Amino acid sequence: MAKEITNEDLAIMIKNGFDGQDKKFKAHDEKFSGVDKRLDKIEETEKKLILDNVIVKDDLNIVKNDVKEIKQNVEKILNSVDGIAKNYKDVKAEQISNQGAHQRIQQDVNEVRNHVGMSIKNPSLEPEGV
Repeated sequence: MAKEITNEDLAIMIKNGFDGQDKKFKAHDEKFSGVDKRLDKIEETEKKLILDNVIVKDDLNIVKNDVKEIKQNVEKILNSVDGIAKNYKDVKAEQISNQGAHQRIQQDVNEVRNHVGMSIKNPSLEPEGV
């Protein structure tokens, strides 16, 4: 006949099953502690990368704004240079026109002086070919 199992026997069997488990749990705790430390380092690195990314984006936005401002200033400068070039061409055309008019008037003056017998005091005012 089979031996009858008492509550005390059951308690001893359960105790024997749990013996050594505390050492196993301690070993698992140590392993998880190492995992926790590595995860903390990963989280710190992730936070730093996110912060660096934000800083880089801010710097990029600053550079973009600076480039935009430079382009606007260059456009203003080019418009000013175009205006100066146009003014120069207009002044040059007026100068040539004025020189021609001056020469015609001087010729008329010289003809009047010759007609009335008046000598020309400035030899540079003599008509060409005389």
